Amino acid sequence: MHHHIRNGQYGTHTRHIYDRIPKVENLHMDHLTKLEDITRKLIHVKIKASRIRTRSLTSNTKWKIYLGLDPKIAPEVIAWNYGAKVLERDMLLLIEAVAQHRFETRLMGIGLQIVASQS
Repeated sequence: MHHHIRNGQYGTHTRHIYDRIPKVENLHMDHLTKLEDITRKLIHVKIKASRIRTRSLTSNTKWKIYLGLDPKIAPEVIAWNYGAKVLERDMLLLIEAVAQHRFETRLMGIGLQIVASQS
């Protein structure tokens, strides 16, 4: 977790999940608001990670030398990690909602084809 912050990443797993979200032009209107919210949260997570890295870089305590992390920053890292996990969950929920919408649309299309063929 701290490793991702230290290397200037907000989490490669988070980015991988975000990249799985369909493009805006392929989303139903109901999902656009959720995507906008997720994008805002993603930027917020990146900003927090950058601030934590900055604080870590300016810290010169002995604890940082021995532990690799200044204990004063640990609560921020924990809060950042929690926020990143919630964001990942929200992204996965959106991906599933989009998939369900597509399946339902296909199912309705099949139903319409059957009705049309019986006419």
